[in-house]
Amino acid sequence: MTAEERIHQSEVFIALANELFDAGSNMAGAEMLYGALTQVIIAIAVRRQENYREHQHRRHVMRRLATELDDPDITDAFGTSQRLHVHFYLNDLTDDCFQAAAATTRGLINRLLPLSA
Repeated sequence: MTAEERIHQSEVFIALANELFDAGSNMAGAEMLYGALTQVIIAIAVRRQENYREHQHRRHVMRRLATELDDPDITDAFGTSQRLHVHFYLNDLTDDCFQAAAATTRGLINRLLPLSA
């Protein structure tokens, strides 16, 4: 998939996440929102011709971006966003923590989108 296709897939996942949240399925919605973020990270990696196949590769992309932009909030936000992925499996976030993680993830997606273009 191209970077543009990854961005489109991210938009599809965001729409699915919203539908799932509206239906009361926070676990599945959390995974879709995390997946949307992952697609943006992969788009950035594709543009930069970096490896992205494994979790460690995507974490590396995020660490590199944080260093290049001198913005440690990027890695902090990514760590928070990863809690949504874990929540899909464990259903372990309180409502407040879930809402905060979802908001952080949406903000990170918006922060990264210009870097994927």
